[in-house]
Amino acid sequence: PDYVPPFPVHEENQIPEKEQSLVLDFTELGPGHVARIRKQVSPQGDDYTQYETLTWYVYNPSPQTADLDVFFRVGADTLNYYEVGMRYAESSLRTGWQRVNMDVAQLANAKNDSADADGVIRTEIVDEVTGEIYNVKVVGLPDLRRVKRYYFGVANNTRWPVSGTVYLNDTILR
Repeated sequence: PDYVPPFPVHEENQIPEKEQSLVLDFTELGPGHVARIRKQVSPQGDDYTQYETLTWYVYNPSPQTADLDVFFRVGADTLNYYEVGMRYAESSLRTGWQRVNMDVAQLANAKNDSADADGVIRTEIVDEVTGEIYNVKVVGLPDLRRVKRYYFGVANNTRWPVSGTVYLNDTILR
């Protein structure tokens, strides 16, 4: 598909800087299934608590995939993580780029809420810039002082198989 970045690309001497996104392509993703990709950030774990904001861009090019749940997980492993989730159909946009802005302290404090019977904490966080409300899950005992990896993915919680593409761009700590 044609790629359009979420922001103007810087040029120097009339040469644009390299700009690219992580692309998640999926075909016939069945109901109840997940497609995800992982990025190893640091083998020893990075401290995200020294930052105020965690920001990333996500792109949905098609209305046919707007009902999928898009998620971003950050933590030490598959048993201890924070998950921020959104659904394009419930956002102000059904397609296009969406910038997600998380207050790092607010995300860390999500683990102070009460857990459900399955041991998972489910809460919501408001995007500090757009006012969008995102679902947050806290699984295990995540620690933003020792982030080793993050995951980006889609979950098909519809009743039919879905094919499509979703992009992730520029995970930024400020």
